[in-house]
Amino acid sequence: MKRVYRNKDITVYWDSDKCIHSTYCMLLLPDVFNPRKRPWVNLQAASTDEIKKTIDTCPSGALAYKVNK
Repeated sequence: MKRVYRNKDITVYWDSDKCIHSTYCMLLLPDVFNPRKRPWVNLQAASTDEIKKTIDTCPSGALAYKVNK
């Protein structure tokens, strides 16, 4: 299942079929990536640069992003 999360600066894509639950995202930015909340991705909880850096650590590629124009 694929999900899309957006704010004015960035669009984040999450593909649950690829996710290996490494928890890097939750450990690095727990206010942004919190599976106990709905939606579980809160893009207002950190800067765009912090979110991009965290997504870049995702080993499975389940998280991806696009910078909005």
